[in-house]
Amino acid sequence: MPITVHQYPHKTNPTNAVAVAAAVITAFSISVILIIFLAYIIAWFILYPRTFKLHVTDAKLTKFNFTTNNNILQYKLDLNISLRNPNKKVTIYFDKIKANALYEGQRFDTESLTELGFKVDRKSTHFLNATFAGQQLIELDAHEISEFNAEKSAGVYSIDLRFYLRIRIGIGDFIAGKYKPKVKCELEVPLSSQGNSSTARFETTRCHKQFHLDEAYYGPSIPPPTQSYRRHGSDDWCDDCGSCCCLISFLLQLIGLVVVTIALVFLIFRPSKVKIHVTDASLTLFNFTTTLNYNLALNITIRNPNKMIGIYYDSIEASAFFGDQWFGSVSLTPFYQGHKNTTVLSPVFEGQQLVSLGASDLSVFNSEKSAGVYDINVKLNLKIRFKLGNKLKTWRIKPEVKCDLMVPLSSNGKSGAGTFEATKCETKKQSHLNGAYYGPSIPPPARTYHCPGLGDGCGCGCLICFLLEFIGTIVVIVGVAILDFWLIFSPNRVNFYVTDASLTQFDFATNTNTLNYNLALNINIRNPNKKIGIYYDNIEASVFFEDQRFGTEFLTPFYQGHKNTTILSPVFKGQQLVLLGTSELLVFNSEKSIGVYYIKVRLYLGIRFKLGKVKTWRIKPKIKCDLVVPLSSNGNSVAGTFQTTKCRIGF
Repeated sequence: MPITVHQYPHKTNPTNAVAVAAAVITAFSISVILIIFLAYIIAWFILYPRTFKLHVTDAKLTKFNFTTNNNILQYKLDLNISLRNPNKKVTIYFDKIKANALYEGQRFDTESLTELGFKVDRKSTHFLNATFAGQQLIELDAHEISEFNAEKSAGVYSIDLRFYLRIRIGIGDFIAGKYKPKVKCELEVPLSSQGNSSTARFETTRCHKQFHLDEAYYGPSIPPPTQSYRRHGSDDWCDDCGSCCCLISFLLQLIGLVVVTIALVFLIFRPSKVKIHVTDASLTLFNFTTTLNYNLALNITIRNPNKMIGIYYDSIEASAFFGDQWFGSVSLTPFYQGHKNTTVLSPVFEGQQLVSLGASDLSVFNSEKSAGVYDINVKLNLKIRFKLGNKLKTWRIKPEVKCDLMVPLSSNGKSGAGTFEATKCETKKQSHLNGAYYGPSIPPPARTYHCPGLGDGCGCGCLICFLLEFIGTIVVIVGVAILDFWLIFSPNRVNFYVTDASLTQFDFATNTNTLNYNLALNINIRNPNKKIGIYYDNIEASVFFEDQRFGTEFLTPFYQGHKNTTILSPVFKGQQLVLLGTSELLVFNSEKSIGVYYIKVRLYLGIRFKLGKVKTWRIKPKIKCDLVVPLSSNGNSVAGTFQTTKCRIGF
């Protein structure tokens, strides 16, 4: 009876596709998290950053009255505040500080403690003064009024402060983005009259930072959700993968690390193989009866062709063989060989040795004796270490050097079979096989990729293992490439300085909101790199007053070679409509009265780097120059001269 075989088209299981997509997304997310975590840990150990410390060092409360009939609080509170930066390598920029004063959870005043912002250098302290004065409508219930009366009778009031800050972190010339921490201060302030406290002195109070709490909630901290470590059999991808994925992942990572390290050493030190030659051999005695009598003198040259690598020869043992029969050994003096150096060794093998020659070996000996030339093998068993650069030394390795020599027998200094020809030796790693075995090489055990518990397939877990390994390898390769670039080209940061600024006009008309200005600058750009040139494709210079741009100039593109300085001379002249609020107008009038203006210059660049013959893609850094420019008239300034200012680089 015929049998009909039906073939059905293969259908893709949508569940598997979703699982693969989820695995890819999970692997990518985990990799990104790991990279960020590692970068954070490295930065933490290098910089050891600590948060700023805020203290209220003194508080003077001269008025604090509450009338229940109209719910009005009248107050006057003066504070002295200290900001301490405890870091050794980090500068903190305070761009904005707003302080709220609260009583019984109700805000009764707000003060801004900064206008232009300030910075607190490393291991330094900045002091601020704040005054809260006036009256405010607040609503106190019966319990809160009772608390107020109790504090009034004691002469000490519980007042809370909330500080809202906007700060930036500076590490050298690099300044990080803006952070917005919150700080809470719980003060116990005694009421004072005519400068005297009615009860006790105010005690310095340390404030506490609250980065993540909502302002409406000041209760106890919310505990994090409890972590569960329960495992669910095949639902855990690590169980799905079994031990094979973990082993494969580890081996691939180890192999990748070794390969990357070798590549790094090769690129930096350019290692070359040491060359060993036997340049001369003198054989004056080589007779065999039951023992072998011999006298063999050699000259061996060892050439180190490396420019940056020295070699320590800690142990040198030279052995001589006829066929496979050893007949003599010599231990030579250890030495250090510098780079681009040649060393000559002169071992001498002399004496007699009992050797066992079979029929075939004896036939070979008699044949070579009749020809007057003997096939002698010399082996050098070495223990060496490499010195990379000036300080780094490697571990000890044990190479074996083999020299197959054809040595003519000489008598009275003359050889009837010709002269010895210089012979190049071969270097190989010492064998790990037992000396009693010389058969064919043993093949490695067959590799199996079977994952326990999954039959013939590996499943989602192994896919995640592979993706994590692949992404990790890419990250390592990129990191090593960056390190290679850094070591080869030794890049240094380009330095920008405003060396001169001439401000001959800076007038603001309040009726038309028009700013008339004339500002000339000299900007020095220094490229300190020895192997890197820079193409400045786009240069846009803008000037600002109180964050209002009033002028822009486009400068001519140019190429800057290595170890070079370029001077730019932009001139900003004209008039511009700017909108200054009340506070900005007060700042302008204040600076006008002293004859010095705070002007910000921003350079928006489009640059490319030239590394040898390779040109990089274009990047767009932003150069920030905060200038203090005196107004000058007829070439003279009544407020002093302009001070050279270093600019900051941001991206």
